[in-house]
Amino acid sequence: MNNTIYHKKEIICISHGSGGFGDSEKHIGNYFNKLGYQVIFNNYLAANGIEKLYWHNSTYFNDEYTATLNDLCSMVLPDNKPIIHIGLSLGGHVGIVNSDKFIKNYCFYPGILPMHHSIKNKDFSNTTFFLPEYDNWCTNTKQFIDTLDIPIKSITINNTKHGFMLLNKNRSFNVLTYDFPMFVNTTELDQFVLNHNVLTSKYTHQYAVVHLQSDSAAAGICLEYIVNELQLLKN
Repeated sequence: MNNTIYHKKEIICISHGSGGFGDSEKHIGNYFNKLGYQVIFNNYLAANGIEKLYWHNSTYFNDEYTATLNDLCSMVLPDNKPIIHIGLSLGGHVGIVNSDKFIKNYCFYPGILPMHHSIKNKDFSNTTFFLPEYDNWCTNTKQFIDTLDIPIKSITINNTKHGFMLLNKNRSFNVLTYDFPMFVNTTELDQFVLNHNVLTSKYTHQYAVVHLQSDSAAAGICLEYIVNELQLLKN
């Protein structure tokens, strides 16, 4: 990508999901890079000393971290540059929290974790959700949309599952799911850490089997949709 001559003034910023930065994000980045966009990656897990989140609570995969959700959502972006954000899963949550920093904000199957009460009053007219028809992990997005003063545009992608933007994924696994409050006060948000020992002591929870499945055709349609929207932006 270093040899590309950028001719678009907008920057594409990609936030990965809880599996960390990998080939899927590189693939999306290359797609936009070839169209002349500068691409940057918001590798928020690595910035906080985390390789990936497992969402288990077992001997080897217990996610005992001290990083707070606020830490993960902190973004440092280029000054005075128009930013287009693409967030996958947990990266979608990051996009929601930081939506006012972007001219366009595209969130794929976003994970809705606790947010500050003020989020309900934000203007999300720049934001679009892409929701898989058969997502059995991040299932509270529609409930979230219904609570907002200015609803987010959402597009349901038929016959897809969580992770359809990822490369070479077709697997089921156990995760801990929590009955988190959707909106919290500053104190609770400041203390929210991604540590199962802490979370299981505070919130009701249960195990669930979730499924990730790639869908290259659906991914291509969504990327083309974004490109078509971006072409409408004033140059």
